[in-house]
Amino acid sequence: MRRRRMIIGASVATLLAGSGAALALTAGSADATPGYSVAPYVDLSANSAGMLDTAIAQGGVTSYTAAFVIGSGCTPIWGDGLGIDNSTVNARIARAEAAGARTIISFGGAGGAELGQSCTDVNALTQAYQSVISKYHVDHLDFDIEGAAIADQGSIDRRFQAIRNLQRNSPGLSISLTIPVLESGPDGNGSNFLRSARNDGVNVDIVNAMTMDYGHAVSDMAAAAKTAAEGTLTAARNAGFNFGYGNIGITPMIGLNDSGGEVVTQGNARDIVSWSRSKGIGRLAFWSVGRDQPCPGGGVSPNCSGVAGSTLDFTKIFTGASGGNPPPTTAPPTTPPPTTAPPTTPPPGGGTTDTWQPNHLYHAGDVVAYNGRTYTCLQTHTSLPGWEPPNVPALWQPVS
Repeated sequence: MRRRRMIIGASVATLLAGSGAALALTAGSADATPGYSVAPYVDLSANSAGMLDTAIAQGGVTSYTAAFVIGSGCTPIWGDGLGIDNSTVNARIARAEAAGARTIISFGGAGGAELGQSCTDVNALTQAYQSVISKYHVDHLDFDIEGAAIADQGSIDRRFQAIRNLQRNSPGLSISLTIPVLESGPDGNGSNFLRSARNDGVNVDIVNAMTMDYGHAVSDMAAAAKTAAEGTLTAARNAGFNFGYGNIGITPMIGLNDSGGEVVTQGNARDIVSWSRSKGIGRLAFWSVGRDQPCPGGGVSPNCSGVAGSTLDFTKIFTGASGGNPPPTTAPPTTPPPTTAPPTTPPPGGGTTDTWQPNHLYHAGDVVAYNGRTYTCLQTHTSLPGWEPPNVPALWQPVS
């Protein structure tokens, strides 16, 4: 992102979050990503990443946006500098999914290079994106493109060609584009970015406006978010997309922005949520869950908001007093469902006795048995109830 210079650190950028109850959609629009209308960003490499667990347990978060995957050549890495098979992020995602939260993977952000910049071959780039989808079993991807990247036409076209390839192979894949905006909507680079997506044949579900860090004092950040969202819808339509409000996202930075004179108060947050519901905005978001706590010493920090209040105040405003989106009747599967359900006890006349157990320290390479199958541990972790091997493919790989 072109902003949040102080907040971002190594690889943080925006974070989506949404208004809790399902947003009331206007006639002619549709929720482009049902169940994901509230999906706050979480910087999973930050010291405050553990706040995600609390937000799920106490703040009504049922969907979130995992930030950020960046690139090392054509290798996808997280903000901790580790690849997707070894990152410290994996256990956090597994824990969130075991608790019933759904994950959107976000590529890019303000720090590091997005894969479309670092990987210059479209086929290799497609494979890199696909490896992330396959690793985390997600069907929602977000691309947070800002700074120099949003003006780099070569990487823009490579990225959209790769996304188009992904969508051809996975027709149900949902794509959101997160871009910086002015109070009037996208600037020239942002508008060109949207035109390029349309020209390259990408199906875009959400264009998410980063309503923050405008570069000058703003007296009413809620009013600025509304006009920015309106301008984003106009720009998307001008680019050729048949969009309604249900295809627009809004992402403020809660509390103090790192642009002086910009503060998103709890009152601003309520105003944004109320207006978004009245318009049928498709996704609400904020940066970030990890910042949704007061700063002991005040000031601007990647790990607190800089304004008074209690932990998760903003999260609860966005998810709603009732606790956010109604949880799914059944948790979405993290692995393709088997043709027949595995037996809950070893089959008669053979099979293995369960050796997996909760509250146990497992190391990479350990092999356990569970429900008649064996699994290899992919990453050192301490297991918890609900983390049974079939539920957390980021931690366990079936062997037989």
